Amino acid sequence: MPKVSVVVPTMRIGGFDVLCNSLVSQTYKDFELVIADSLYKFRRNLVAERLTKLPFKVVHAEVSGSRFPINEFCRVANTGLMGASGELVVFVVDYTWLNPTCLAKHVKFHVEHSGFGYLGVHRYRHLPAVALTPSYGQVTVYDDTLSDRYAQNLEAGLHKESMWSIFEKELKQIDDLAVDQSLRDHKFNQRSGNTDYRGFFAKNDSFKLADVMSVGGWDEDLDGSHGYQDYALSSKLDTLLGVKWYQDTSNINEIVNPRSVLPCGKRIRSFDSNKQIWETKMARGFRE
Repeated sequence: MPKVSVVVPTMRIGGFDVLCNSLVSQTYKDFELVIADSLYKFRRNLVAERLTKLPFKVVHAEVSGSRFPINEFCRVANTGLMGASGELVVFVVDYTWLNPTCLAKHVKFHVEHSGFGYLGVHRYRHLPAVALTPSYGQVTVYDDTLSDRYAQNLEAGLHKESMWSIFEKELKQIDDLAVDQSLRDHKFNQRSGNTDYRGFFAKNDSFKLADVMSVGGWDEDLDGSHGYQDYALSSKLDTLLGVKWYQDTSNINEIVNPRSVLPCGKRIRSFDSNKQIWETKMARGFRE
């Protein structure tokens, strides 16, 4: 079994070029990639051959009971946990470009420390030229109409050419992509060292797989909207297991952010409803 499971939840076309090309260059090699995919039925046959040619193990997992296109991040992320076999789980999002020593730093920290979650840093890069047909225009807000149209286009097979990459050229390096200063991980303004659960965003973060499974994983009561899924998990680990948190601001991953061209998951509840659910459960000590 590998030491590390890199778990990537996704409901978006493309992004495989960004993720896989960066993983090939990792200095630490004892890992598997677990892709928990809401688009599995649309994508599996189109990407299977390329995934099998990668020099590391890949688990491409279907999300059972998926309600796509409704936002169901927690269900998808739990699918990734159930498919993982590593001692450590490193969570990143789709369209992540991992720096070459990313996994080595995660492993080194956990070898030297116990009872911690390790928090790296993420930042966003502007997209290169996109070749996306059909296009959704400039996506600036959550738009349920776009989410529904996205699902319809997938069912109609209109995005087959974009399942691996949405770019005009497959992304093999990111040095010429400008940093997006409008979205910034707050940890950039801090030093490496002990912190609290609010530094966890599941975008370059790791903990023991056994720990997160013992507390029941991600809270699927928060599916159906956006927000507070990360805090709900990290505060639960903190409360129930006493997990401490360390941030390493030298471990920076890049996210080639597609949110301006691809719709988000459909919301069936308000953003504030997730905050209320999380706060109520935390007040109870996460004990029903």
